[in-house]
Amino acid sequence: MKKINIFTYIVFFAFVLFYWFMKKSGNSIDSHNYLMVMVIVLFLLYIIRVILRFKRIKDYQDPYERPADHDESTDKEETAPVYTLDEAKKEEKSVLVKRGIFILIAMFGLIGFKYASRVFIADMMLDGFDTTEELFADIDRKREFRATWEEYRKEEIANGGPTYQVEDIFANTMKPDHWKDFLVLTTLPDNFYYKDNGHSWRSPGDHIVTQIFYDYDTNTDFIYFVQSADYDYNSGHLPNGIKKEEGKFYKEEKGTRNQIIWFYHDITLYLEGNISMEELEKVAKSAANYNTLNYDYSAIEGIAGKYE
Repeated sequence: MKKINIFTYIVFFAFVLFYWFMKKSGNSIDSHNYLMVMVIVLFLLYIIRVILRFKRIKDYQDPYERPADHDESTDKEETAPVYTLDEAKKEEKSVLVKRGIFILIAMFGLIGFKYASRVFIADMMLDGFDTTEELFADIDRKREFRATWEEYRKEEIANGGPTYQVEDIFANTMKPDHWKDFLVLTTLPDNFYYKDNGHSWRSPGDHIVTQIFYDYDTNTDFIYFVQSADYDYNSGHLPNGIKKEEGKFYKEEKGTRNQIIWFYHDITLYLEGNISMEELEKVAKSAANYNTLNYDYSAIEGIAGKYE
């Protein structure tokens, strides 16, 4: 059993070294997925260990299997181990107690996990509010504020104002809570506006956020700005052989579309549109961390950045 323990430690150390090597070599790899794979492999090793252990016990308990042509007359008489009634009862009681303790630990552990997860989720959802009523009231206030801003912007555009302002995105409502960085485009081609967004995830670490922009008049020219920390998404969309190098643009023509890919800390960025590569590059260079910008909603609220 000691050999199996040592082998488990070696596998764990190999996983850590491989992850370190992948990060150092500039490859995009999601730590959450990698940790999940590592835990599954270690769990499988534990299952194999348990199977081997029970097999060893079974081999010890089963009688020795002799060849078919073995002459039993030459064997010495084997005496089977003799257990007293008290010893048998004591051993049976010990096994039952151990099984009972295991079942109790498993049961209370699952119950504790269930209620702890509920508290954790409730705490995340409340996000600093004391009650759900306060949380929902704040959500309603933000929705009303956003609707007011959108109505104001429609009127402003109709009167010849800019079709796009960074405030239109409401970045803090799109940014995943655990992300330290989130980017917004500060410059768009003339007549482009912010139309919609998409937000998907498979787990807390695998978010994909998309900002969608269209030409205001034609509604045919478009730009998609995708921010992803999802390893599976990135591995399926990054060109083969691409290396992670902070700030470097990787340009690619995709038929009638152009695409630029670059990296910002732990986020992979994709900018794609049916506009020229020159225009697309100007847009990519305008991307900025929303934390570094000062939002101004004073036109409708009188207070700059009330919800940002």
